[in-house]
Amino acid sequence: MEATVQRQDTRVPSYRALSTPGNSRAELYKKILKCLDVHKVYLDRDLNLVKFSSIVGTDTEL
Repeated sequence: MEATVQRQDTRVPSYRALSTPGNSRAELYKKILKCLDVHKVYLDRDLNLVKFSSIVGTDTEL
């Protein structure tokens, strides 16, 4: 019996650098956690990425 091994694509997608004027990544991470833990924004049925990024204060264009 021959076993066939399928390789998974391990390439990392190339995204533009996150443009967060005035925000470091650590600050952004803290804001996201606060929105999720304290404000529980995930309970908003109308929440989408654009709305969430405006709450956190980031750029919506990637």
